[in-house]
Amino acid sequence: MKSEKTLTIEQAIKRGFFFVNLPVFLIIALPLFIAGILPESWNLNPIVGLAIIPSIIMAWVWWSWSLPKWRLWAVKKVDDIELLFNKAVEAQLMWPVGHFFQKTEINSDKQKKKLRRIMVEKMDTSDEYVLQIISKITN
Repeated sequence: MKSEKTLTIEQAIKRGFFFVNLPVFLIIALPLFIAGILPESWNLNPIVGLAIIPSIIMAWVWWSWSLPKWRLWAVKKVDDIELLFNKAVEAQLMWPVGHFFQKTEINSDKQKKKLRRIMVEKMDTSDEYVLQIISKITN
C-alpha cells in the first residue's frame, strides 16, 4: 500500500462539504435561482414549485453516490476514523451509523470490501462498538 498523506479531520470534513454537501445545496437551489433571474411577468411559480421535487431527488442521488466515495477517501487519509464519523455527523455530512437513510447510499461491493479492510487495519477491532460500526457501514 503506497504512503498516503494524512489529513486532519477538519480538512477531510471541509473537502467532504465541497464534494458532497455543496453540490446538494446547488442542485436544490437551481430552480429557485433560475426563477429569480427570469422576468416576473412569466409567472413561473407553479413550474418552479414542481421543479423543486426532481431537484431534491437529484440532490439525494448525488449525496447517495458521493458520500460513500468521500467516506472511503477520508478513511484512507485520517487516522481517527471514529472521531471522523462523529465530526461528519455533527457537520451534517453523513447520517449517524445505522440510521435508516444510510441504507440509501450507493455502494459497490468493491467499495464496501475496501472500506472494511481499511477500517479493520486502522481501528481497534477488539472494541465492540467499532465492530458494530464496521458491520453497519460495510454490510
